Amino acid sequence: MNEFTLREYKKSDALDLMRMWRETAHLWPMGAPHPTEIGEKGFNNHIEGGGSVKHWVVIDNAAKRIAGYCAFSQNSLVPENMEVSLLNTHPDWQGKGIASVLLHKVAEAARENGISTLTAYTMPTNKGMIKLFKKLPYKVNTSYEDDMLVMTTHFHEPVQQN
Repeated sequence: MNEFTLREYKKSDALDLMRMWRETAHLWPMGAPHPTEIGEKGFNNHIEGGGSVKHWVVIDNAAKRIAGYCAFSQNSLVPENMEVSLLNTHPDWQGKGIASVLLHKVAEAARENGISTLTAYTMPTNKGMIKLFKKLPYKVNTSYEDDMLVMTTHFHEPVQQN
């Protein structure tokens, strides 16, 4: 991934992230995940309004554009759980391992901070996210909450090798 840089979101990323979300809104069942027509300052206020949510981006060094984004936070009701609230790779960069790097980085950060589980909520039709989550080196437990698929992995339960 030397042609890409993984780092925390910066306020100066707002315009590029809004562009990415506008360009991918048609791929989301309910449109862009956050408002994109509120200007740079409004967008940053919206991002920062998430409290303990952390935001990471993957930058394509040659294009100088955001290729991927992830938002995650520690669950306030279940502090031993980290939740992935949003994971998005721009279609121009899909298939290059960007989402996988982001998800593995979140899992690594969770483990390093004493968190024992990682959870993601997604639509049951989101085959990409399901496949991605199952690539983690841990057993994945699935359940449903209303119309959402809930995938949870416990770091003490590695995938059994056959």
